[in-house]
Parts: sequence; structure tokens; C-alpha cells
Amino acid sequence: MTLISAPAGAGKTSLLASWLAAEPRTVAWLTTRPQLTEAGFWAEWLAAVQNVAPARSALRRLAGPRSGTPAPFVVQLLNGFVELEEPLVVIVDDFHSVRSPDICAAIEQLLRAAPTSLRLVLSTRHDPPLPLHLLRASGELTELRASDLAMTPDEARELLDGLGAELDPHALDLLLERTEGWPAGIRLFTLAHRARGRGGSVLDAIELDERPAMDYLLAEVLQRQPDDTRDFLLATSVAERFTADLANAMTGRTDSAHLAERLVAENVFIERLETQPPWYRYHHLFAELLRAELRHTDRGRIAQLHGRAARWHVENRAPMDAVQHALAAGDLELLAECLVEGWFELVARTDAGFRSELLELVPEAEIDTSPAMSAVLASIEFINGNTRNGSRRLTRARKGWPKTADAASRAVLLFAELLHSTHKGKFSETARISRELLELAEDGPFSAQAGETMQSIALSHLGLAQVALGDLADADTNLSEALEASRIADVPYAELVALGAMAWVQLIRGHLRRAARIARNAVDLAQSRGWEHSSQAAVALTALTLVEYEWDDLDAADAHARELGDNARRVDDATGRLWAAAIQASLCLAGRAMDADLALERLLGASGLSGVESPRLDRVVAVLNARLLAASADHDGAAELVDAAIEEHPSSPGLHAARARLRLAAGDAEGALAALTEPCDAAYPTVAIERDVLRSMALRATGHDDAALSAIEDALARAEPEGIRRPFLSGGRGVRDLLAEHLRKAVSHRWFASELLRNLDGANGSRTAPSELLEPLSAREGEVLRFLPTMMSNGDIASELFVSVNTVKTHVKSIYRKLDVARRQDAVRRARQLHLL
Repeated sequence: MTLISAPAGAGKTSLLASWLAAEPRTVAWLTTRPQLTEAGFWAEWLAAVQNVAPARSALRRLAGPRSGTPAPFVVQLLNGFVELEEPLVVIVDDFHSVRSPDICAAIEQLLRAAPTSLRLVLSTRHDPPLPLHLLRASGELTELRASDLAMTPDEARELLDGLGAELDPHALDLLLERTEGWPAGIRLFTLAHRARGRGGSVLDAIELDERPAMDYLLAEVLQRQPDDTRDFLLATSVAERFTADLANAMTGRTDSAHLAERLVAENVFIERLETQPPWYRYHHLFAELLRAELRHTDRGRIAQLHGRAARWHVENRAPMDAVQHALAAGDLELLAECLVEGWFELVARTDAGFRSELLELVPEAEIDTSPAMSAVLASIEFINGNTRNGSRRLTRARKGWPKTADAASRAVLLFAELLHSTHKGKFSETARISRELLELAEDGPFSAQAGETMQSIALSHLGLAQVALGDLADADTNLSEALEASRIADVPYAELVALGAMAWVQLIRGHLRRAARIARNAVDLAQSRGWEHSSQAAVALTALTLVEYEWDDLDAADAHARELGDNARRVDDATGRLWAAAIQASLCLAGRAMDADLALERLLGASGLSGVESPRLDRVVAVLNARLLAASADHDGAAELVDAAIEEHPSSPGLHAARARLRLAAGDAEGALAALTEPCDAAYPTVAIERDVLRSMALRATGHDDAALSAIEDALARAEPEGIRRPFLSGGRGVRDLLAEHLRKAVSHRWFASELLRNLDGANGSRTAPSELLEPLSAREGEVLRFLPTMMSNGDIASELFVSVNTVKTHVKSIYRKLDVARRQDAVRRARQLHLL
């Protein structure tokens, strides 16, 4: 890599251009700009490279990423350079405009593994966040700094001679001292010197700030232009950069393309950017001069020019530029119009930083003047994870909303309402609004792009609501359509929602591996767009955490559950908060550190506050509440809770499984079998596995050993393809004995059964015992247990209870088996976990 790092005006670009002119070679050149997105950066990178790469090179076939800087794209880019037989130089000018850490990380990866065919040249005003020290140490970095680019006396004299300016040696030394060899300063002085006449006295007026240069530009450049050209320069200066079409819209001219090209040819401090169509920008000193002159001579025109620029940007799908110009115009009605017209671009395709910048630009006191503006900003707040602010802005929008609003304005409010209902877990409302938005997208006066965006967003939310409400068949159809539409229309937000809901569909159907893959893709997408703290990302994270729980990857599930809970509290996500509490309750039952009473308290608190509309989640919470009550030794309360839940959901296989579990814990194996034979809906795979495991334990307890082994084999057959482990591991010693006997007598599923057996035997040191006791202690065993924390021996306990020592030993051995421990100390600890002591 060659790094050219120096201030503005040091001659970096001129140096590169002259080097290429002197030594022609294969070069790809791109110039960055501040508002260029990651995808835009890589698109321009590829356009430059593909313009010079060999015809059959893999680089010619490589497509840029739709968003972010995905790792596979960087690998493909690197592989493309590896194939090149001849070196290719890639020049990135104005690299200081690149602010994305992901782009810098990708550049670092390219440098670390770069083949000899890649030569990278970065021109920048400041050092980039790259491991320059490592490149220096390895001899792979050439650096040019401001001191290297600063003109020496010979170079300055050569420049002056070329420009026809003569200075005596003393004056030249003074010029170099004042400018420190800064090429732009020397050139500007030289132009001024030629205009004012020769003589060393001119040097006395030089100051190293912008005013002298701007004075010169005013007198020697701007004021020498014809009136119509000067008017064009002043009008177009309000834009950071412009095309001929934008200049025509701002000035009312029709010949802006010809005029801009003439200014370039005359070197009137304007640069033509290498884009199609060409964009132009003024030298920053010249632009500042033009804007200052416009403020001085025609201040009232500035708002009009910004307004015209805003409307042009809206028409050309550049909403953020439109909004900035509308703000500069101070026209709130125009600002609201820009927000309404470009809401789908602002909300659906921009990243979090882009939207946050908009929120900062709009004065809070002025938002109430436009309900549409409040609705758009509410949507941005919701997506950014600021649910409370979003709700407050949405309330303002509702209060001032006109009774007869046009379709575009109605779509804005509908979208804000859609996000709000989804955040609150009001999924019936989400489904209703989604259908209304779909109708509006089909019948409303929207552009094809806006209609496709609205359709993909509405379908994704409709599918998500249907998953929550239990309508998986329709959800599957709508989500598949939403995913396809979001990718065709390039709507990452809709893609994220659809992926998260699709992960849930696969999870519920027992396809855990597919669910995990889809959920991880969604989480990665959220992180790349700055949406990792949103409720949309929480949908995918919840699915991934539940998969990890079923796989018995408790450490990962615990970490993700904590992250989910933190994010849900931060963004006031009702559904995410309740699922986080449910997963943490499940982890408690699996033996994690949280106390059962605390887990129950958190679950009750989350369910009491949530108001989430989801029958599936209601049933999950009821089951967990009952199991936590049982773990806290409140077996009667647990049974009453399950009975009440079954009365409300009589055909739920999961609730009947919970009843069977409680009856097993009470020693009623026949009652457990009866609960498992109650007529109910078809169980989804994970629930079906749990029912098979419980059935096998109940059959074993009633003496039907062969049937018990058949049931455990059915459970293994269901569980092994997807690696579902938790239903077995939550069964404790009873399942352990069944698995051991299965391995002695059967030949199927031996690897999976062996792994489960090792886990139940404690081979996995990270596991702890579950918080439930499926086989309760007898009354006499409970009496013996109370003596175990003391220093009393078995003989002492026997004397206290008036029984033989052998009887005490038998009870102790049974206690150890039921608590799934091998030592007295572990039995005491485990009994305290279960609130038996």
C-alpha cells in the first residue's frame, strides 16, 4: 500500500494524476464522498476495477453487496485479485470521507492477504484506521506525508516559472516560509501576484487563513465572470455537489451541462467527478466564497434555491439530501412533504446513523406543526429502538391528523401504527394494519418502487403477526412472498422482519438447524444496518436462543437471553421482554444459577405487564409458571394453574404434557399416562418429543418396561435429526436409566443416546442439575434428608428415628438417586436448590 496523507490543498490528487501521466499503467481510480454508503462505496470500487480488469477476470463478474460489507464479498474480491496475472493499481482518493469501520476492516483484510497483483494507493487528509504499524514493520507500506508533498525551493521556482511569475530569492524564501510549501497557497499567491503586478511587497499581505484566498477568488475569478455565469455559480453553491439536471432545476436554465463543462475547461475552481451522469463540486474555498457572496447580495433567494433543490432530490430518490435542503429552506410544509414522499426510503433502506442524523436536524419545537412529520419521525424512532419517543410522536400525529388525508400521508400514519402495534405485541392489530397497507400499496397513487416497498413491509409484518397468532400456513406463504419482494425491491428492513418470522416458523415445526441458520442471517443483517437493538432483531434473536436451549447449549442461550432482556427493556419491547423472562425461567429449570422463586417473580412480572397477544406464548408462560411453582415445592398451586390453563386451551398438547410432568412428580404414574392420552391437537416436534419422554418414564413406573423402551426409542428417533436434547436432559435419573437400557438392548440411535447419557452422568462439566424433581421423596426420606446437613452419622440418624442403620442407608441411597447426586454434600446443596431444606 502507498499512503498519501496530507491536508487539503497539498497536491495529493495532482501528484497521482501526474504520476499516472508520466508512467501509464493499469489503474482503477475512485473518489469517495462523505455521504457515500457502504454499498455505494463498493459499487464505485467495482465500477473502477471492472473498467480496467481483464475481460475474463472474475472481478468483471463480481456484483457489489446490497448493503454493508459482508465477509463473503471481501473474500470474493480478494480471490478476484489473486487471479490477475499483471498488477492492478487501485487508487482511492479522498479516503478520509470513508467513515464506515466495516469498509476499513475490509481494506485491512485485503491488505493482510493481498497478492502481488494488488497495489493499493490511498489519498487522504488524515490517517485511516488501518494497522499502519504492522504494514511498516513488514515493509509493505510506502508513506507520503505533508512534508513530502511540500514544495522545495526548486519545485516552487519551477511552478512559478511555469506560471510566468518571477520572484527574487528572498521573496521566494519568504513565500515558502509563510506557506510552508503548501502547493495551493503558493498557487493562489502566484495568481494574485500576477493579477496585482510583480513585487515583493505583495508578500506582506499573505496570511495563512482562508480570507486572502477568498478575497482573491472574489476579485480575480467571480467578479470577472459574465453576469449569467456569476448567477449560476452563486445559485449552485448552495448544493455540496450538483448535476446538470439539478443545476437546471435550481437556476431555471436549460444549458447547465454546457456551462459546467466550460467552467471545468476554464479551471474556475470546479471539479468534474468521475460519475455517470457527471457530478460537479466547487473547491471548498471557492464554494465558501460563493455562499458568503450569496448571503451578502441576495439572502432572500437562498431559501428558494434550497426549496428547488429539495424538490429535485425528492423526485430523484435522494430523500436525505431533500430533507437537508428543506431544513435549510426553513419551510416546514416542504419538509413535511419531503418526509412523506420519501418515508419509505428513509425508513426502509437507510441505516441507523443516517436516520439519527435526520432526527437531530429537525427542531423538536417544530414537529407538532405537521402530523405527517410526526408520524415519519415516530417510525424512525421505532426502528431505531426508541419506542417511548416513537409512541410520544405517534400520539402527536394522531391528535392533529386531518380527517381527509391523501394516500401518501395515510401510508405514513399506517406504517407508524404498524410498528407501534408490533412493539406492543398487539398482533391482531398488526395483521389488520398490514392488510390495510397492502390494499393501499396496490390501489394508491405510488411509484412502482414505493408500492413494492410498502408491499414487502406489509407482508413481512402480516407474516410475523400470523406466526404469533398461530396461523403458520398463511404465515409461511406471506413470509416467503415478503422475503422475495424485499430482496427484489432492496428493502433490508422488510427482509429482517421476514427472516426473523421465518426462523420462528422453522423452530415451531421442529426444523431447528434451518431455524438457527435463518435466525443468524437475520441477526447479521440487523447488525450490518445498525438495527441490533430493535424489536425486529429481537424476533430472530429469540428464535436463535430457543434453538440453543433445545440443543442444550445453555451458555450460549443464557448469554443471548440476557442480551434479549437488556435490549427489550431498552426499547420497551413487550414481546421480547416476555420471551426473555420465559427463556430465563427455562434455563433456571435446566439448572442455571437463578433461583426458582426469582425466575417465577420475573416471569409473572413480565407477563403481567406485557399484554402480548400470542396464544402460543400464553401457553408457554403457563407451563413455565407451573413448573417453577413445582420447583418451589408448591405442587398444589402448580396443578391448579395447569388445570386453569387447560380449561382455557383444552386441546394444547404442551399443557397436557405439563400436567403429566406434575403427576409424575407426585408419584401418580397412572395419572401421568392418562394426561398423555387426553385428546389434543397434533403436537409440534419438540412437544411431541417431550410427551414421548414423559410417557416412557410413566410406563416404566407402572411396570411396562417394553412399552417404556419403545416410547424412549420414538423420542430418540424424533430428536436425533435436529439434535434436540432438552426433553431428555430435563428427565433426570429416570431418563438416564431408560437410555442405559436402550443402549444395552437396541441398535438404533446409539451415538445420540450415548451422548445424552454422558450429559446425564455429568460428563459435561458446565451442566448443572435441573431444578425439578420428577420422582418425589417419600415422607420417611424427607425426614432423613433433614438430618443430612448436620454432623450426625447414619447410626445417629437411625437412633433419632428409631430405625435400623440399614434402613437409614437405604433411604439415603434412594435420596441420592432421586436428587441425581452421589455424595451427601451434593445432596444437601441440591435439596436446597429445590427448596426441600
